[in-house]
Amino acid sequence: MHPYTMLKELLQELGAQLTSEDLRPDVFGSYVANYANGSNPIRLVWDGKDGWGFVQQHRADGNWADATDFLTEGDLESVPQNHAKIGQFRQAVAALLR
Repeated sequence: MHPYTMLKELLQELGAQLTSEDLRPDVFGSYVANYANGSNPIRLVWDGKDGWGFVQQHRADGNWADATDFLTEGDLESVPQNHAKIGQFRQAVAALLR
């Protein structure tokens, strides 16, 4: 499973509601998924060139701010996975969705 898909599933498990998605396989396989979150939407960003993803939160000034540390392909696909880092990512996203 692609790491971006793994992160999307993690957000879905936490109750995030996908509102739009921009898939860019022509740009190194980069992706952005936007999620409703009351007055503070969030988005999942996957940098296909560097192989890492993170979540950003929309701010009142119209800008996006990083809301989580990034997870790399290695964190998600290694055997074993980096459960500690994935757990921290999960907790940060869960806090945004409250």
